[in-house]
Amino acid sequence: MRLERKVTDEDTMGAQVTPAWLANNLLWGGEGLTDDSSWITDTPDGDRVAFASMETRVSIARLPELGTQIQSFSATLDIGEKILHELSWVFDTGTEELLIAAETIDLAFSIKHRRSTTIRPEIRAEEELRLHPDLARI
Repeated sequence: MRLERKVTDEDTMGAQVTPAWLANNLLWGGEGLTDDSSWITDTPDGDRVAFASMETRVSIARLPELGTQIQSFSATLDIGEKILHELSWVFDTGTEELLIAAETIDLAFSIKHRRSTTIRPEIRAEEELRLHPDLARI
């Protein structure tokens, strides 16, 4: 979940409305609610692990204009041996309208070994805090 924020010139690239190709920035942009901003995990065995997006489907109901107050949320729907299935949303907080939704399949990836890897227990534990399989039925 991200803090509520206004759509900025950076989000719109100087246009009045956010271009469709920047919709993902609205999902992940802005300040998070926690301090864990690194998307790379250094493991005790010296590996570095991150998630590579293997597939993303984005649905846009409406692209927000410059200055629109938005907030984004995300949840993990499923955790496999090597993959995460996630869902993210962007809402217009003034109208409470859903603007954008994105469904993503992410693969755990060893940067050091340059291949997929099993999701480590400490990473799985973090993701389980965000696990909401009930949202997959919406």
